[in-house]
Amino acid sequence: MKLSLTLLGLIIACQSILAEPFKAGYYFDKDGKKIEGLIKFRRATFSAFGSKASSILFEESEDAKPVKLTANDISSFVIGNDSFTIVYNIKVNSVQGEYSKDFAKVVITGPMNLYVHMSSSFDGRNDYDIDSYVFSKDNKTYLAIWNVKKQREELADFFAANADLKARILNKEFDKKLPELVKEYNGKTN
Repeated sequence: MKLSLTLLGLIIACQSILAEPFKAGYYFDKDGKKIEGLIKFRRATFSAFGSKASSILFEESEDAKPVKLTANDISSFVIGNDSFTIVYNIKVNSVQGEYSKDFAKVVITGPMNLYVHMSSSFDGRNDYDIDSYVFSKDNKTYLAIWNVKKQREELADFFAANADLKARILNKEFDKKLPELVKEYNGKTN
């Protein structure tokens, strides 16, 4: 019993040491009011049992009790130099990982916006972090790319307004360079 309690205490201590710390930041509530404090981002999760959207834990100060906030509670947030906003109706793999509304990190803004949706999954043995690029031209329609090879046609159709870029997508030119694709699109449409 004493050994079990010692091991349990050691596990809890290790988890708290490895846990991501709170960082200075702020969020905007649904009325647009900026609220500053300490924030810890929690990735979305998915498994065969369903999907759970991402959230943040917010503390007004280091000794305050953390409050959980979701995309239903706030409109956006900033941690350090990273901005996060809400994306809609995205899917991050072929089987699970569907989110009607969730946070994503802002990467590029312009005529075409690029975000990164961050999720994780556990297969019973290993944890996996999955970062999926999300595109939007109008902040109403979103396309999450979970596998460029399997979604090449869908991605090309999303860029169909630019025939040159569509052809280059179909020719596999941007498979590992999706941010460059968005920069080219934004440069040619300005």
